[in-house]
Amino acid sequence: MSNQQKRGTVPIQLIIEDTVVAGITPNSIVFYLRAKKFDKRAKDWLDQIPNVRDFAIEITAIEPAAPLHDPLVAYLPLRIPLSNDELRQLVQPHRTTIIDVTLLRLPSPKLYELIRFA
Repeated sequence: MSNQQKRGTVPIQLIIEDTVVAGITPNSIVFYLRAKKFDKRAKDWLDQIPNVRDFAIEITAIEPAAPLHDPLVAYLPLRIPLSNDELRQLVQPHRTTIIDVTLLRLPSPKLYELIRFA
């Protein structure tokens, strides 16, 4: 997510070159970012990250087999706002950044319902 109101601000979506969902582990998503872009006029590589402002990593999840209404387990969403300096520390040209996230699972009251046995 990027605040696009400031002049010269680039939404993070514009520097995402590709997205891959792993076949073996479909809960792992890989985003390929183009941290530097070649400018023909400047005849040089220009850094893209300084133009991304007010970025936040947001992750939500739904259990694939869960019913749409009243699921037994829900996931607490995650939101991590990052300043431009923090984003530049995480994303660097020609380097791999791995962000491993485990979302908190919240069971519904019905999951552990006790029924008296007569």
